[in-house]
Amino acid sequence: MDERENTLEKIRELGDKVTQGKDYTTTIDVDFTSVSGKNYKGRIVLRRPAMIDYMKMGAIKASLLKIPVDYDENQRPIYPDMDFIDESVKFLSHIISVFKVLTVKCPEWFLYPEKIEDFDVLNHVFERYEKWLGNFRISSGDKFERDSEVTTPEEIMVDS
Repeated sequence: MDERENTLEKIRELGDKVTQGKDYTTTIDVDFTSVSGKNYKGRIVLRRPAMIDYMKMGAIKASLLKIPVDYDENQRPIYPDMDFIDESVKFLSHIISVFKVLTVKCPEWFLYPEKIEDFDVLNHVFERYEKWLGNFRISSGDKFERDSEVTTPEEIMVDS
């Protein structure tokens, strides 16, 4: 394998790691006392999401939001119209889905985030995770500044 092929292989391997999201993790140490007085303590390791994770999180959010609000006369469930679901409930379902899919290691109390009764601890961990995740985001305006004027499609194409 010559130097060019070796370099291309390293680029492919790095690309695989980035798209899988598994090599990018953050550790959040929690020592949080909620308004109710309960203390949540432990180390939570979360990873950066891969494309498939966004699909998994979407499915979890949909299942969390599809909770019957009532039953009709034939005992069939009546589900809420998504347009009328409060934004805070949608946000909470998003937080729960993130933790269910992207948690690598956690204390026992964090294994089932949907069962945690104190929203504040979930929000505390989520804010710290989002701050870390923001390091990987590029705003749409930055995209154009980073584009090279001299790069042509032929220069960036790689035979697979």
